[in-house]
Amino acid sequence: MKRALVLALAIVIVACGRDSATPTQPTPTPPTQTAISATARAYLEQVVTIMQGNSINRLTIDWAALRAQVFEVAGAAQTIPDTYPAIRTALGRLADDHSAYRSADGASLLLVRNRSCASSGGPARPAGLPATIGYVSVGSFSGTAAEATTFANNIQAVIRGDDRDRLAGWIVDLRGNGGGNMSPMIAGLGPVLGEGLLGFFISPTGATTSWEYRDGASYSGANAIQRVDNPYRVQRDRPRVAVLSDTAVASSGEATLIAFRQRHDT
Repeated sequence: MKRALVLALAIVIVACGRDSATPTQPTPTPPTQTAISATARAYLEQVVTIMQGNSINRLTIDWAALRAQVFEVAGAAQTIPDTYPAIRTALGRLADDHSAYRSADGASLLLVRNRSCASSGGPARPAGLPATIGYVSVGSFSGTAAEATTFANNIQAVIRGDDRDRLAGWIVDLRGNGGGNMSPMIAGLGPVLGEGLLGFFISPTGATTSWEYRDGASYSGANAIQRVDNPYRVQRDRPRVAVLSDTAVASSGEATLIAFRQRHDT
């Protein structure tokens, strides 16, 4: 009812204006809204296309709806940095709490929810730990191939230095390990893990790729991904192991944790 009255009143006002001697003023043209630039559009299309081809949830995402929302958020973006809010929206729609974006100039967007990043662990051997227990801590790692080899070698060096006859077992401390590259972590822990199958990568279509430690290297399928320079074998084969984790463990840290899940005497 109110809407009808307002509409009728508007018609009357226009009609009265035409009957008066005052000339009718032209209706001002609303300003033209700037459209998204070709550069920004092409960039967003490329980002979403990469997501669609690689997301672990790619088979369950409504990509048409995701694209529509992303471009709505982008609005009149003119430059690549202008698209960052839209890219952040896209990361959220992937719903994996893991995917990240990094631009060529180093800008980084990471959307991680419901995770505490406060570490409760540290690399030092805890004071008062009995000499009958070996201890090794493995933290996050990201770096070059040479740095990865050094990282794996250093873990095995710690194991070598802490190993002795008649150890009751080992503590593997993963607390605070936020991830990075899992291969040097697995290669470094190989002497304690033992040789053999450790886990699988499973794609959205069900395809599997095994990962394992053998011959001084961590493997993905048939490919050796990371080797150590001088592989060590613990004096007590297949020892008992206690693994420590906390809410800061993520990504490759979680994969390293998974490597111990079905291991005997862990």
